This record gives sequence, structure tokens and C-alpha cells, in this order.
Amino acid sequence: MWQRPGSQVRSHVGPEGHVIVVERDAQFISCPLSNRVRSGQVDLVDLTRGYGPLSSRHSIGLMHDQVVSIDPDKQAIHLASVHRYDPEKKTMIVAAGASGVSAIPSELEGGYAQSWGKNIWAVMLA
Repeated sequence: MWQRPGSQVRSHVGPEGHVIVVERDAQFISCPLSNRVRSGQVDLVDLTRGYGPLSSRHSIGLMHDQVVSIDPDKQAIHLASVHRYDPEKKTMIVAAGASGVSAIPSELEGGYAQSWGKNIWAVMLA
């Protein structure tokens, strides 16, 4: 029996499980049906859906970001931004000190930024 994706996720984690979807784009565009746009049968807007129903119907959180790597040993995902999970709010919030460079940049801070950039490129180009 076919189930909507939100229902499938909720059935696997149970009603008390916390689920947060990390998605780069604000909307989903159905790629398998895109040839219908090219042939003029439908407009692209007809294949575009928002992620709102995941949150409103299934209590699944949504975070607009990009996953750059996954570390299964540490059960961690590395995002393009730095967040921490807040269990009380059941959502991700920006981690303290992760909003960019300090008011007075230093050579050490520059080294960290360069290393971070190299790691991102290594993961993305692997």
C-alpha cells in the first residue's frame, strides 16, 4: 500500500522521534515528470511542491542548508553552516560563535577558515 513520504518517515521513528529534513532548496521539483514541461503539457509550477506539509501534517522539521559530508561513526552530518539541535524546541539553531569572523580577524582565524574551505572542497570534489 502506498503511503505519503511523511507518513512513512513518521511510522519508522514513532510519534516521539524527532525528524529534521535538511534540504538545500525551498521547493521540490519533480524531475521524472520534467519532460512534460519540455513537451508543453504542463508548466514547471505544476511540478513544484513546497515542504510545508511535512511540518504541518507530520511534525517533521525542515532546515534549509546543504549537507557537505556525513560521518556515520560519529552519527553526525556536516552542513555548510553550523547549527546545534535544541531538544526543547525540537529544531536546529545557529550555534554560538558560528556566525562568521570575529570583530577583529586574526591569522589563526584565517587559518581555520582556509582549512574549513579546503575540507569543503575536498568533500565536494571527491
